[in-house]
Order: sequence, then C-alpha cells, then structure tokens
Amino acid sequence: SWGRNQTFLFGSLFFFVNIVPTLQFLPVGLELLGNDHNTYFAAVGLFVMVAGAWEWAYVRWAGKKLGQIVLGGLLIALLIALSGVTRERCEVWRNSVTLFEDAVSQTPKALIPLKHLGLAYLDERLWAEAEACFDRMVTVDAQSFDGWLGRGVARFQRDNLAGALSDFQRSVILNPRSEKAQLNLGTTLLGLKRFSEAIPVLDRTLALNFRCTPAFLARAAARSGLGDNRLALSDLESAMQLQPGAPIPIFLAARAKMRLGDVLGSLCDLERLFRTDHKFALEALQNEIKSLLRRWTPLH
Repeated sequence: SWGRNQTFLFGSLFFFVNIVPTLQFLPVGLELLGNDHNTYFAAVGLFVMVAGAWEWAYVRWAGKKLGQIVLGGLLIALLIALSGVTRERCEVWRNSVTLFEDAVSQTPKALIPLKHLGLAYLDERLWAEAEACFDRMVTVDAQSFDGWLGRGVARFQRDNLAGALSDFQRSVILNPRSEKAQLNLGTTLLGLKRFSEAIPVLDRTLALNFRCTPAFLARAAARSGLGDNRLALSDLESAMQLQPGAPIPIFLAARAKMRLGDVLGSLCDLERLFRTDHKFALEALQNEIKSLLRRWTPLH
C-alpha cells in the first residue's frame, strides 16, 4: 500500500514540477511555447499517476463483478476521451501553419512562436499574413532582429521595396554581422536601382561570407547597372566557380561578355549553358530576344 502511495506521490510531484514552467504561471525568464511538445516530459508523471491509480483500483475491485464493470467502463471512457483529444490535436499538427497558429493563440506575446508562424507563412507564400505576424513581433519587442528581418522579406515579396528597405536597415543596425540582413539590404537597394549604395552593402556581405553566391550575383547586377561590365563579369565568374553547374551565372556571364565584345567567350558560355540546362537556356534566350525586340520596336 505504501509502495503504491509512493508511486502516486512521485507521479504527482513529477507532473506538477514539470508542467508549471510550461503553463508560465511563474516568470521563469524563458519564452516557452505553450503547445504540445512542452508537455511531453511532464506527461510521464501523469502516466505514473494513472498507472498507480489503476493498480490500486484493480487490486481493490477486480475480484468483484461490479468492480469489473466499473473498471471496464472507465477504460472505455478513457480510450474514447483519448481518441477525441488525439483527433483534435491531429488537426492542429496538420501543417506548420496550423501548429504555430495554435501556439500563438496560447502565448500571443511570446516571440518564438510568432517567429515560427511567420516563417511558416513565408514558406507557404502567404506574404500578407507573414507581414502581419512579423509586425506583431516588432510591436512586442522593438529590438527583435528576427521580426524586422522577417517583415522586410514579406514586404519585399509584396513589392513594397521602400518598406522592406526600412526594415532591413533596422535589422542591420541590430545585427551588423548578419549575412542575411546585409544581403537582403543590398538586394533591396538593387531593386530600387540605387546601385552605388548597394555595392558597399554587398561588399560587407561578402566580407562576412566570401562564398555567398547570391551576393556575387547581386553585386554583378549593381556593377552592370553602373556600366562597369568588367567588374560585373569578375563577380559572375566568381559565382560560376562557387556553383559550376548553376545556369544563371553562366547565362549572365555570356551576356556580360557579349556586351564587352567577347563574342567567342560568350558563345562558349552559351554552349556550356545548353549542356548544363538546355530548357533554361532556351527560355533565357527567348526572354532576351523579346527584350531586344521591345527595345528596338518604335512606340505607336
């Protein structure tokens, strides 16, 4: 009897000690998600309690007919209840969006679930929802680097380049050594055709990671925008070395060489492009031809 009491007491203490931080009744100084997986460890104590109570009831009532009916009914009721809870949680765990929407509904001011919900929206290309989610993050904490960075990405995808620029500038101030923040800032400046401002930002990106292919491509575009095709070609060749089989750097290098008058080098790159990805090569050339025709066709 004392052994069963010890088991039940241990299970009770184990459950309540581990469930209190998750429920956040006390300011534990941690941003804990108020969703399923944080209760897993505490559930061990709950199962010990249930097992102890079941053993006590079985020893006390199993030999009696009424006891057997009661125990059987309790078991069936428990299985039905668990089935209902499982079905409800399966709906929550259907995908990342539903999972973190549930987490945010339980802890609306916690930054971690807001961040993951915003990232889930970005993965699903739900730009407006992502922007609103990251907006909540910076409202809760104006020093949230992830909030400013995420909102900038969402705004960029919604073609709000001015808003994205402001957000990326704030994220760079908060974390100047973030490669993502620097690259996004440089890319946004490029999109705004502020080429001379984009280049030093992309220089900083490459100083943080000299193997960042997107930074080389973006800096090549900025240099090309300023008419410096030789330096642009140098960046494209660096990108080609980093990703030898990537079709975009090859095509852009072929175009840059053509602009510099290196027809043979351009043709060699185009041949390489066709060997690498002939579908991309055909689409790229078709788009280039259409662009040339639009440029040469007089306006009516």
